[in-house]
Amino acid sequence: MQVTYTITLRVCWIKLNGWPDAFNERLEAIATKVDEVVLIKPRNAIASNEPCPPENVEVLNIPPKRKPVLQPRARVLLYPIWIFMAVFVYLKYRVKNHRVDIIHSIDYPFSAIAARILSLLTFTPRVASVRGLPIGQFSNSKGDFDGVRDKVGKNILIFLNSFSLRNADFIITKSEYQQRHIEKMYSVNSEMESIPTGVDYSKFDPNIEDDKDGTLNGIFQNIPEDRVVVLQLGQIVYRKGSDLFAERATSYSGYPCSHFLLVGESQTEEFSKKSKKSAKIWR
Repeated sequence: MQVTYTITLRVCWIKLNGWPDAFNERLEAIATKVDEVVLIKPRNAIASNEPCPPENVEVLNIPPKRKPVLQPRARVLLYPIWIFMAVFVYLKYRVKNHRVDIIHSIDYPFSAIAARILSLLTFTPRVASVRGLPIGQFSNSKGDFDGVRDKVGKNILIFLNSFSLRNADFIITKSEYQQRHIEKMYSVNSEMESIPTGVDYSKFDPNIEDDKDGTLNGIFQNIPEDRVVVLQLGQIVYRKGSDLFAERATSYSGYPCSHFLLVGESQTEEFSKKSKKSAKIWR
């Protein structure tokens, strides 16, 4: 008599930070490659923001509810609660004899902290995703940490990131630069792989026609078709490297085959004027 065994691969996804619809495309992509996904996240305060995951994704919402935007004081209170609740809900799930093969934290340091605690308690391999380098949020416009609050915040964040990323079985970054950064900053020696971030043109259309204030309307229309377009899309702030992008654009401005575009919101008027003047990349 022939006996057939079926092996099911179940991944636990922990998402405590990010916009309500952030990383949904990653969840859908992972769900197509594994048998089952268990998603642990705070319940959204706005019901319409709740995701509609694939059939093989089970969502375990944890309290308290999460608003789309969190104030700094609320973060100090809520993140420790969410970390505790994520650990509690996961352990409760495991007690019911549900096996989990991999724990994947999609943001850091908070989800990654919960993932490391659970990995240590249950001896489960874990994967950590590094989507940004938030150290810069404590620096001033020149990138210096000159205030007591900034220095304390930086040191706390370095400690949390070090705890959350060390001893991970695998780390996913967005660039090789991020790999070098976390190896040096946090003394991480885990196996890593870089998966660059792209632009989803189904969500960002450069030729959008219903743009109310005309900011994005026909943004590519005046660019010759033979140009190679280099685009940076996101917040125009120092910690995103927008100033470096502007400097590089200036050095390449003499090449007729390239056209640089910097698109996003600027937090300071001074930064916008400086970027426009130095790079000459806004039309």
